[in-house]
Amino acid sequence: MPFELGNIKLPAAMTIIILLISTLGSGILMIYAFNRPLFFELETVKLILLATSISTPIWAFNTFLIMYFEFADNNLDEVMYVNSIVGSFVTSLVFALPTIIAFLYPYEVKYAVIAIIVLQFLFLMALIYDKKVSGSQTH
Repeated sequence: MPFELGNIKLPAAMTIIILLISTLGSGILMIYAFNRPLFFELETVKLILLATSISTPIWAFNTFLIMYFEFADNNLDEVMYVNSIVGSFVTSLVFALPTIIAFLYPYEVKYAVIAIIVLQFLFLMALIYDKKVSGSQTH
């Protein structure tokens, strides 16, 4: 069965586009903000692979958290789309804050990694708090 682009449904196509924008954009901006010579020296394919390897684990972690805490309704057809899109949105925000600050006030990449870890922890705590609040309201 050959793969045809015409067989892709609109929600799947939008999810893929948003995923690519959030993972590639976040990784490329991190490379540009913290190592501009590397950004300009790398070939396009290597830059895309490096950018993807930087941001995809964070996206996967965010998407897993959103799926675990059942952020979306249980409509099976739309759950993966919604979880992926929300995971992409959170990933973009988590990477954007340290990157924007790095453009305004340059600092070392290790502090950006610490900021990403702290933001991820805050996101996890927000999900746990939301689960407790919504769980206590149903009882």
